[in-house]
Amino acid sequence: MSEADVLTKLLVQGYTKDGLSTYTLAERHDISRYRAKELLLCAKVRLRRSGRKVARATPEIIRAYEKGTSIRDLARENNLSYSTMRLQLQAGGVDLRKRGGGYRAGLSSRVP
Repeated sequence: MSEADVLTKLLVQGYTKDGLSTYTLAERHDISRYRAKELLLCAKVRLRRSGRKVARATPEIIRAYEKGTSIRDLARENNLSYSTMRLQLQAGGVDLRKRGGGYRAGLSSRVP
């Protein structure tokens, strides 16, 4: 068995049986993520969709946003990135305000 065959076998086992990501496998075997993915595909492994499902924002977070708290402040308070907080609000069915700041809940024009 060649070195590439052994590596492929280890990648397939790690991916299918152990549930490891291509990132983890690549790091563990000191290869690029692209190479790990390429070897898995050549071995006819069906790859999982990338990305994780985003949780919905909690009712408390939604209320705070609807009262005027910014996404940036909510993200900071909840130790999340801006984009993750935004995705959670969207997953929770929240209509997001336009960007730019200076808006207050219930007002349709910019506050000076």
